[in-house]
Amino acid sequence: MQIQGILKGKRIELKRKPKLPSGSKVLVRITPKILTLKEKRQIVANLCGTWLEDPSLDIVFTEIEKSRTVNMSREVNFNVAS
Repeated sequence: MQIQGILKGKRIELKRKPKLPSGSKVLVRITPKILTLKEKRQIVANLCGTWLEDPSLDIVFTEIEKSRTVNMSREVNFNVAS
């Protein structure tokens, strides 16, 4: 029997229920699935979209914008020997 799953910490979430009774002892061989370029791009798209509806994002970017417009001028002493 072969069932795909997703590793989550020390647990594996199976894509479908195995035909074994609960509590059965099993031997697990972990083989990482090689992702296609399309699958990799989908993962990136999903991750980037997680902030889409996050209301705190406006606050974060407002603070970043404020920090960029802060006057960072400093006094320059032209009389100091170089």
